[in-house]
Formats: sequence, structure tokens, C-alpha cells
Amino acid sequence: MLDKDILKSHAVLTIAIICLVVAVGLAIPLVIIYEQSRLAEIQVKEENERRAAEAERRRQIAQAEADRKAAQERAERERTRQEAERKAARAERKAARERAERESRDQEILTARAHNVPLQIELLQDKDPAIRTGAALALEKLGPDAAKAVPDLAGALRDANDEVRLAALRALKKIGPPSKDALKEVLQALGDPNSEVCSAAEAVLTEMTPFGKEDVSILCVCLKSPKAAVRAYATNTLDGMGQNAIDAVPALIETLRDSDAGLRRAAASALGKIGAPAKSAIPALTLALKDRDKSVREKVVQSPAKMDSGSPTVLALIEALKSDDENVAEIAEKSLDETDRLTADNVAGLIEVLNAGKTKARVFAISALARIGPDAKEAVLHLNDALADPEPAVRETAAHALGKIGRNAWKATDALGKALSDENSKVQISVAKALGDIGPDAWAAAPKLVASLKIKRLHDVCVSALVKMGKGAVPALVNALEQTKDYHERVDAISVLEKIGPDASDAIPMLTSLSKEGQFGGTRKAASNALEKIQSKK
Repeated sequence: MLDKDILKSHAVLTIAIICLVVAVGLAIPLVIIYEQSRLAEIQVKEENERRAAEAERRRQIAQAEADRKAAQERAERERTRQEAERKAARAERKAARERAERESRDQEILTARAHNVPLQIELLQDKDPAIRTGAALALEKLGPDAAKAVPDLAGALRDANDEVRLAALRALKKIGPPSKDALKEVLQALGDPNSEVCSAAEAVLTEMTPFGKEDVSILCVCLKSPKAAVRAYATNTLDGMGQNAIDAVPALIETLRDSDAGLRRAAASALGKIGAPAKSAIPALTLALKDRDKSVREKVVQSPAKMDSGSPTVLALIEALKSDDENVAEIAEKSLDETDRLTADNVAGLIEVLNAGKTKARVFAISALARIGPDAKEAVLHLNDALADPEPAVRETAAHALGKIGRNAWKATDALGKALSDENSKVQISVAKALGDIGPDAWAAAPKLVASLKIKRLHDVCVSALVKMGKGAVPALVNALEQTKDYHERVDAISVLEKIGPDASDAIPMLTSLSKEGQFGGTRKAASNALEKIQSKK
């Protein structure tokens, strides 16, 4: 039994050894194959790396060669450019020398000609425009020494050639003050179709300023030029001359009708700056108050006030109050306030404003009538109508004006009496004051004044009015004492009679009765005091 187990173990071992040998035998070739494969891969990789390094070396060599060639090309281009610049510089220097030589020769020629003014004047008439231009340039070089050529240069400003006209203006500018003899022609050049010529003309005129009285006649001629630029320069120049432009008044009056609003405005301004010597323009300025341009109207209304404070000016300003342009009317109001020379002669004009102007102007006109006072009696009926105006300011001012007119406004008594019932308290107060200012002749309104004593805000002003009315108010006060039994109303009426004093003598019987038979002690005492005051001064 033991021998069998040993045999089995020996067999298993043998088989294991055989298997191991077989396995080792098989593994060795595989290892050899693997190692050979690995070595082959290493060799391929090393070959690839060698080839890549060779390619990179060749690329770098090629790039270096390309960079070298590019640098050579750039250097060649730079040498070419520098050579071209040197050639251009040599050419420019040569051209500059040639120009300098030509200019020197031309200068010598011009200098030679310039010293011969008669020759240049003669050449200004040459048929060749280039020669005419050259002559003007030669005169420009000569400057003030070419003064004798001014008339001929003035004529050259009418030349058909632009360059000739331009050169002539430059010459006149260099000549200086003597060129003023060409003022008329230079002014006309302002309207030249060539803008350079216009600019040159302006430059010459700048050299000629300031202008004086001796230049006014020429400026006036230019006011009639068909060229707007010429008219504008002349008008604006006269506007800046003040009273030195006195001789231009007729021409400026004409300019008030110019088609250009700017010129009309400047003409009005110029007339205002001339002042009193230009007052002959007031009628024309009055017409110009209706100018279609707002800025012209506003400038026009300012001018008369600068002329004087006499009747023509006042009439013009009153006319301006009728303007639909509120700014114009406002300027006129301010000027009239500053003038403060309103008289009876102005009443008719103010009445027209009262009847036709806008509310603000109407109020001003009424106030102006108030300032005139009793001499404005012609306006009473119109002011009477104004007491019914829809505008409270008009009604209030109308009442005030009637009061200032005073006794001459007695015809408005009835209307004033009705106006005591006006819905506006300011109007009521103004009406009561007016009745007092009219005085005894306003007696017909006394009953309404007495009735208004009971209105607190009117009490004091009604008392004052009744006292001023004096004897004329007594019947109404006595009648009130007879008709009312109210204590306060009776005391108020008695108090007014006391203040009227001796002129209230017609109330003595009534007061005597009340002093003895009055229902209240206060009434009896007030009546006694009034009697004492009235009788003590008889």
C-alpha cells in the first residue's frame, strides 16, 4: 500500500517536472521574441529622431539663408531710398536757387518800376490784365509813396479781371490814409461777386476807420446801392457815428423803407443815436412802428425817446401804445414814464389808445390821463364808459383818473355812483375816492356813498368822500337820518355831518331834534357834539 502512494507521488512529480520544462521551453522563445521586438522599436524611434533632427537642421539653414537674403534686400532698398532723397534734395536746392534768382530778378524789375509811379499808373490801363495786375502789385510795394495813384487804383476796382481788382485793393491798403479818396469805390467793392475781393475791401476799410463827418456824404450814396452788402456796411457805419452822422438823416429815413429788416433796424438805431438833431425823422419812425419785423418795431420805438421830450416824441410814443406788439407798447410806456411831458395836447392820442389798445396799454393811457389831471377833461366821457369795462384794472384806473380830473369830471357822477356796486373791491374803493375828489359837484352820488357806509371795507373812504363833498352831501345825510332807525347808521351819518362842519348847517334842525328826542343816548350825544361843531364855527 505504501509503495502505491510513493509511485503516485513520483508520477505527479514527474508530470509536474515535465510541465515545468515544457513551460520554460515555451517561455524562452517568447522572451527572445519580445526582446527582439523591443529592440526593433528602439531602433525605429532613434532613426525617426535622427531624421527629424536632420530636417530641423536643414530648415534652420534654409531660414538663415532666407533672413540673410532679406537683410540684403532691405539694405539695398534703404540705399536706393537714401540715394533718391539725396537726388530730390539736390533738385530742391537747385529749384530754390532758381526761384530765388527769379524772385530777385522780379523784385529788381518791380522795384525799378515802383519808383516810377507814373509808369505804373500808365500800365494800369494796359490791355493785358497780367500787366495791370503787375502794376498794382508794384504800387503795393511802394506803399504810401504811391499816394498819387489812388484815383487810378480806385478806377481799377471796376476792372473786369478779379486779380486786377484784388491787387488794386491790396495796394490801397498799403498806401494807408491817402487811400480814403477811394472810399466810394472801396465800399462798392464790398458787393463784389468774388469773395476774396470782398474780404480785401473790408481790410482796406478797416485801415480807413474811424470815419468822420467828411465821409457821411459818401456813406449816404452807398445807402442807395443795389448791393445789400454795401448798404449794410454804410448803415452800420453810420449807426456807430452818433451825432457825427447828422447829415445822413434824410438818407437814413429812406433806409427805414429798405427791403432788408437788418438795415431798417440799423437805420432806426442810427437815428436814435443822432438824438435831438434827428427829430425830423419822428414822423417816419412813427410810420415804422407798424413794420412787419418785430425787431425793427422794437428798435424804432426806442429812437424817438432819445431825440427829445417834446411833443413830436410824445405823440410817436403814444402811437406806439396802440401797437399789437406788447413789447413795443411796453417800451413806449417806459419811455413815456421817463419823458414825463404829457400835456393836454396828448389827451386825444391817449383817448385813442384807451379805445383801441390792449388792456395793459389802455391802463397806461388812463394813468397818463390821470397825470394830466384837470386838463384831461376831454376824456371824461370815455373814462365814464371805461367804468363798465370787463377788465377790473381798467375800471379801477378809470375811476382814479376821473378823480384826478376833479370837478371837471362831474358828468361821470352817475356812472361812478353805479360803480360803487362793482363786484371788485378795489374798483369800489377807487370810485369812492374819485367821488370825493370831484367834490360838491358829485352830490348826485351822495346817497349811494351814504348807503355804502355800512360796508366795512368802504366805510372810511366813503366818509372821506362825503366830507370832501361838503354841503352837497348834507341832503343825503339828513335823508338817511330820517329814513333809518338803526343806531349805527345814524351815528355814522351824524359823524360825517360833524366832520363837514359849518357847511352842514342845513342839518341843524334834524340834529337838534335828535339831540333831544333820540331813542338812544349815544345818538343824542353824537347829535349834540355835531351841533356844537357846526354852530361853533358859524
